[in-house]
Amino acid sequence: MKAMVQVIPTYVMSCFKLQDSLCDHMENMISKFWRGSKQEERKIPWIAWNVICKEKCDGGMGFRTLKDFNFAMLAKQGCHILQNEQSLLASCLKSRYFPRIKRK
Repeated sequence: MKAMVQVIPTYVMSCFKLQDSLCDHMENMISKFWRGSKQEERKIPWIAWNVICKEKCDGGMGFRTLKDFNFAMLAKQGCHILQNEQSLLASCLKSRYFPRIKRK
């Protein structure tokens, strides 16, 4: 279940920097879903969300904070572009943002 909840925004997060308020709102919805809260009733949060987000070896459940995950996904895309300079995406970005630099 945890994997399903966090896979949904993964594609968008790998392409765009989401606003921090949107990440906070999505984390709030995930937290409510995981704890079993419904709109008309509130459950008691027995464990703090930041404890749930700790790694399993540290006593948490391994949830990721969405802000950090978004940054990691964008860094992965940047690393991919830097390592594959001949890719179509890298060529398009170079021609758009660095038109005066000669390409090999």
